[in-house]
Amino acid sequence: MGADRVELYTEPFARAYAGASDAGQRSFQRYVDAANLAHGLGLGVNAGHDLDLLNLTLFRSLPHLDEVSIGHALMSRALSLVSIGPFVTIWRRSNRKLLFILTTLITALVLPGELSRGAACHPPHR
Repeated sequence: MGADRVELYTEPFARAYAGASDAGQRSFQRYVDAANLAHGLGLGVNAGHDLDLLNLTLFRSLPHLDEVSIGHALMSRALSLVSIGPFVTIWRRSNRKLLFILTTLITALVLPGELSRGAACHPPHR
């Protein structure tokens, strides 16, 4: 098919993690198994959906993880740091560029070490 990566949809993990700690760990193990299988097939592993600063503490230890998409959590955090009015004004001026800048800035502020661990945030593909 020509694919070089898979993306693991992480909402089930995020929901389990928000519940009982053993449920989060059991859910995480399923992702470990999937990541190992993908890697064994020669595929890179991306992950994303409902990952945030809390559940990412466990999920970032997923073996063979190339990229993590945490844009929603980052934007929510950015909005809590910058009030909505100025944020909307700035967004209208340069939306794609701002998204990348904010994502990079918030990543550097609230997720130190993530970029060096291989997790990356990229501007949206259009």
